[in-house]
Amino acid sequence: MFLPNYNSEEPSSFIAYLDATNLYGHSMSQPLPTGGFTWVNESDIKNFDVMEVSDESRYGFVLEVDVDYPVELHDKHTDLPFLAENTVPPNSKSKLEKLIPNLYNKRNYIVHYKTLQQAVKNGLILKKIHQVLKFEQSRWLKQYIDLNTQMRNNASNKFEKDFYKLMNNAVFGKTMENVDNRKDIRLSTHWENIGKKLGASSLIAQPHFKTCSIFSENLVAIHLGKQSVLYCKPIYIGFCILELSKTVLYGFYYDVIKKHFEDKASLLYTDTDITDSLILKIYTDNFYKFIGENLDEFDTSNYKPGNKFNVPINLSVLGKMKDEFPADPIVCFYGTGAKAYYVKSLSDELKKAKGVKKNVIRKHITVDDYSSIVEKGGVILRKMSTFMTTLHDMFTEIKNKVHYLTKTTKAWGHSDIPFYETSPTQNLEYLLRAYDELCGNDV
Repeated sequence: MFLPNYNSEEPSSFIAYLDATNLYGHSMSQPLPTGGFTWVNESDIKNFDVMEVSDESRYGFVLEVDVDYPVELHDKHTDLPFLAENTVPPNSKSKLEKLIPNLYNKRNYIVHYKTLQQAVKNGLILKKIHQVLKFEQSRWLKQYIDLNTQMRNNASNKFEKDFYKLMNNAVFGKTMENVDNRKDIRLSTHWENIGKKLGASSLIAQPHFKTCSIFSENLVAIHLGKQSVLYCKPIYIGFCILELSKTVLYGFYYDVIKKHFEDKASLLYTDTDITDSLILKIYTDNFYKFIGENLDEFDTSNYKPGNKFNVPINLSVLGKMKDEFPADPIVCFYGTGAKAYYVKSLSDELKKAKGVKKNVIRKHITVDDYSSIVEKGGVILRKMSTFMTTLHDMFTEIKNKVHYLTKTTKAWGHSDIPFYETSPTQNLEYLLRAYDELCGNDV
């Protein structure tokens, strides 16, 4: 309807690129752990009803649970399955774990009580609670987040806006810092000990010596393994922030978009951490009208007053979805992989290709490359020069960056995926499940 090549004989559809406004800031404003951690005893677990815990409860809970994903929900949830897992992708040659939304049953799954409540309300079945960690919680970060949000809204330049955004994100980053990644590196300029200062010979002789890098005749860096690790970061807070962020995105998709449009809406793309943005295809005559009628769910502060689509303007609200192409209808979208996609609107375009330099994307990757990958498969090779360093010696290196698409149409764990294509662990689970059903056992 809003495009020059609109064909009235075909169903009207929209592509919407939506991003949650300061999603981590929103989650950091919610009740978060403050202390009082205790394990709930087994007798109390039997009487514990997670669905009865309120959003503003004085106590929060993290649970270890078994959850089943009913087969009848597979088609309905295949776009965005609940309870994503950090695991190695099935049939992957790499052993690198990735965050994967899937339709498999969950066993010994660690989850925040609000995330579990959302999943159960959408049809997943809570089979068993193994453990429950109880803690006191409050909105202790909200005042700090609100201050940074106010300062950012009052900022007059990009530097200040980015600074106050960083003030929020840096706090979250520290709650998730993995101290295991810290290194113990000793620089030595002499072989023998000098007083109490150990020389290279003594450091290399240490039982926790790992490796060394020689920079010059009089300078060596010695990498020692850790003899002990102090876990001093509140990762339980970071965990809760991530869990709460997922509930916002899932809540918007299922409780707002799918509730209204049902099968007329589908997910084209989301971020790899499933906490920030959604690209949707929606069959409707006027998506802008839907935004105006559901203003409580959207942040329209980036629309101009009196815009041609008559979208009302509201203030920037944390956790609400913002149109990344305000009043600029999207013409086409090609999704080719994680953090790799192409969006074309009436007046602009956006190209993403993870690991590829921006100037290479801008000058040497075209819409035809993206469309070719989606329609025909294959790879794209682009040369790019990068600065590298070895032992503090700088040099340039020419790399051939490979970009490709893995064609999948259903989430892993879907009942329609052939048995032999799933992972060995899931194959075993299906065998045991089939045996239990055959024997009439409770599954």
